[in-house]
Amino acid sequence: MIDTVYYSVKSNLDLLENRIKTAEKEIKEAEKYIKTESDIQTILANAEKSLYSKKTSVIELLATKFLNETLYPDDDTRRIKIKHYIMRKSPAIDIVMLNNGEEEDIFHGQGGAVANIVSAALRIIVLAIANKYNGLRKFLILDEPDCWIKPSIVNRFFSSLSEVSKTSGIQMLYISHHSISHLIDDDNKDVGIVELAVNEYGKVYVENQSIPKRKQNQDSIAYIHLKNFMSHSDTLIPLSDGVTILTGPNNIGKSSVALAFRTIAYGNMPKAFLKHGAKNGHIELGIGNKKVRLEYKPKGKTLSVAWKLYEDDKEILSTDKKQIPDEILSILKMGEVDGMDVQIGNQKVPVFLINETPLKRASILKTGSEYMHLQKLTELWKAKVKESKKIKEKNENFIGIAENIIANVKSLSIDEKFKNLKSLKEEIEEREKRIKHLGEFISELEKNRKTLEAFNTVVKIKQPVPPDITDTGKLQSLITTIEKAKHIITALERVKASTIPEKPPLTNEDELNRLLTIGKRLSKNLKLLKTLEPIANLTPPTIPALHDLEPLKTLGNRYKEYKILSESKEKKYNEIKKTESEIRNTFTSLGYCPLCGRKVENKEDIKL
Repeated sequence: MIDTVYYSVKSNLDLLENRIKTAEKEIKEAEKYIKTESDIQTILANAEKSLYSKKTSVIELLATKFLNETLYPDDDTRRIKIKHYIMRKSPAIDIVMLNNGEEEDIFHGQGGAVANIVSAALRIIVLAIANKYNGLRKFLILDEPDCWIKPSIVNRFFSSLSEVSKTSGIQMLYISHHSISHLIDDDNKDVGIVELAVNEYGKVYVENQSIPKRKQNQDSIAYIHLKNFMSHSDTLIPLSDGVTILTGPNNIGKSSVALAFRTIAYGNMPKAFLKHGAKNGHIELGIGNKKVRLEYKPKGKTLSVAWKLYEDDKEILSTDKKQIPDEILSILKMGEVDGMDVQIGNQKVPVFLINETPLKRASILKTGSEYMHLQKLTELWKAKVKESKKIKEKNENFIGIAENIIANVKSLSIDEKFKNLKSLKEEIEEREKRIKHLGEFISELEKNRKTLEAFNTVVKIKQPVPPDITDTGKLQSLITTIEKAKHIITALERVKASTIPEKPPLTNEDELNRLLTIGKRLSKNLKLLKTLEPIANLTPPTIPALHDLEPLKTLGNRYKEYKILSESKEKKYNEIKKTESEIRNTFTSLGYCPLCGRKVENKEDIKL
């Protein structure tokens, strides 16, 4: 057992030392990534910056085109500039206007017209990117983007947007308070026109509409139908495949159309959107041969909603869950990009992206597949560095614990203690042998003690006084005498039982002499009979039958065994005395009692 524990500890120490070496190698490998973390991040960020520099030139050109064609058609001293730099080890972008080479802040240093024009260009660029990489529909709503532009030049801005819509294939709903004559020429047949008005009962309706012929099986949005939504009781607004202008008086409900698009795109329908007093309503979009409808009606303080999908005027889906069904989402293809609504502009906040942080601008303006690959590479690198830091920390903790264990174990001097334990083990084994021998000796002594106690018990029993049969001759003489007496008694009993015959008649002297002889003999026999009669009348003691000598022989054998046991008792007594002496000597040499553990200094301390 001691050997097993010792060699197990030594083996585990070797394993710990080998594992420490492995951990040190892993730390060195991890440090290669950790030490170069800052340099690699800078390299990746610069690569991303370089990539932005190549791709964002398109943004600069488009934004500059919109700006100069609308506000400065005869002046090319102004242009939009995208500035790339690294902020907190991540790409960042500033969007500024250069005026004769000097930077000017677009959001704070310019008027609303510049901010709105640049914002429209940025929306178009981001939508094109999101369509390619996020699958968003090429559909854009600009709500009052020309609110800060003079009516006399607003047509320049609209013309630039219309041109981009044609070249990029973006379907656009342009909401404006300007009249149609300020936006387009009379001979422009490619633009859809919808003019809203209010009748004498306060109902909003389409007063005038002109929609170019749509292409067959076109996947663009054909119309939006509003029933009891905000100010609209029942309004159907058709859309062209390109640009559709939605115009009308102030506060008539033009922006409510944009809000209806946002509601069906995100599924957020508060009760305030239901027209006052209405019991139900819906928003419906026509897309190709499909119709997407969001129905709603009051339910307590909120509205209950239901989503429905039609194909060729046949209902193929219906659910009352608030969450937009995936089938409808896949048809709408509308949503946010990094938390920003790219497709639907807000009249109250028409600016886009220029009012965001530099990091947010860089995140939104993803530029092509190269960016995606670079982004993936950056994520993999960050994950590798993070993993390396964990490996280093884990191994450093392990090394600290392992070295502490090794130091503590070595401080115990286990090699020296193992030798001492091994020596002590051998000594214990030797003592165990002696104790075992002593135990066997004690067992034998215990057997002798029990035998002696049994013998003493036999000795204490009151034995009958045996006859003195040491002289077998006398015994034999006694047996012979008894046998003779037995025959005499038997004869006397026969004589006593016999009948004396009557006196015969005397015939002659010879007969008389014969009778006298018989009489004398009879007289002697009678005297002998009288002598033995008392003996014959005695009741004999209960003794073994004289004709059976076995009991006497058994008695003789008992006596011989008695003598043998007496001699054995004396011999065992001497052996016990000798054993007690050996026990005292053994306990004294051990110095303690192996049975109770008590200390023994002198033989007299041992009580047996």
